[in-house]
Amino acid sequence: MTDALPGTDRRGRARPNVVNQIDDLLRIDFSDRSVERDSSGLVYCFANSPEHAHHLRRLIIELLERCELADAVDQVRIEHWDKRKKSWVTDHSHSSTPVARSRRPLTDVRWVATVEPAGIFQWKNLRRELGRRGRPILEEHQGSLDVPAIDETDALQLAAELEQLECVRSVTTRRLGWFERWRRREQVFGNYAG
Repeated sequence: MTDALPGTDRRGRARPNVVNQIDDLLRIDFSDRSVERDSSGLVYCFANSPEHAHHLRRLIIELLERCELADAVDQVRIEHWDKRKKSWVTDHSHSSTPVARSRRPLTDVRWVATVEPAGIFQWKNLRRELGRRGRPILEEHQGSLDVPAIDETDALQLAAELEQLECVRSVTTRRLGWFERWRRREQVFGNYAG
């Protein structure tokens, strides 16, 4: 299985309608039967075999580059169903270190983790790490990034995980009020830029 993460630009900000564009593009090229989109904005393309998955991944990357959408995708990843774990796991035969990624949709954002990079040269690494964890960047401040979390447990787990990275100086978490929850949820969907 191959998936494309929610659309963001190089600065990590959500681009309006980019998820819709990618979804439509993949459905046109690969048919509705093999393309699916979940409530958190992830777009999935299903393959028949591991060999087909690697070929499909390459085709998706080429298609996104041709349509100038490659910069909008954090990564195109291959996953397979692990019967023992009863969840999707990343295929690491052609990639780097494994990263656990929550399968819970980020549509009901109630908490935000504010992540401060370890230095000015760590922004790119931090964005890459957040992308690997399936966390879109909601807002960029003067020296920090806001990323969504479902609840307090998710926020604290994300903070503990990120604080172990060399590219992170600190992580703080906070609960959102009702208006900010709505605004952040719309940002996760790419409907609200600011």
